[in-house]
Amino acid sequence: LLGALALRVYGLRWGLPERIDLNPDEATVLQIVGRMSWQNLDPGAYFYGGFFYEVCVLVRSILRTLWPGIGESGLVLAYRSVSALFGTATAEPTTR
Repeated sequence: LLGALALRVYGLRWGLPERIDLNPDEATVLQIVGRMSWQNLDPGAYFYGGFFYEVCVLVRSILRTLWPGIGESGLVLAYRSVSALFGTATAEPTTR
């Protein structure tokens, strides 16, 4: 698991904070999560499954409470971290 996490965390800050437009999927995630609220948790798109977007709304809410001036690059990093944690949680150990 540590190896899986290390591989996902390496390069997590790629292109940040100067370029948040390097990956078109990230701009889409920013738009989708930006439209969501606690009153409306329907992302309207399920490119990554609804639960991913709902966790990103939770992370966004926490970060905006702790750091009101967080910008888009900070949110991209946070959403990348959510994706890395989901990927690590689903890593399957190999046995010989």
